[in-house]
Amino acid sequence: MKSTRLIILLSLIAASTMAFAAVEPAKSESSSNYFLCKNRKIVRTIRIENDLEDNKCVALYTKAGIDKEVGRAQNVSTCMKVVENIKGNLEAANWKCRELGQVRITSSSDHE
Repeated sequence: MKSTRLIILLSLIAASTMAFAAVEPAKSESSSNYFLCKNRKIVRTIRIENDLEDNKCVALYTKAGIDKEVGRAQNVSTCMKVVENIKGNLEAANWKCRELGQVRITSSSDHE
């Protein structure tokens, strides 16, 4: 039951960033690039995505279903510092954050 709610929640988050999207675990063992933070029933996400056009990483913060770019860099470690800073600020304000592991957002056509 809990895993079903998590899958539904992740699907809603992904849909807020990309129409008709679904979230799947990526097949990687490296550190997380996606965090889910909750305070009561309010949910925020912090994640790192790759901008293939600029060959840079992008740190994104989702609040009230709206993505905001909060960092962009050549090195993933720099984007991770931005994500960790925001996560630390939320946790200091009594938010509960957890890593979701590696995730990727795929279009619905990838599942057909």
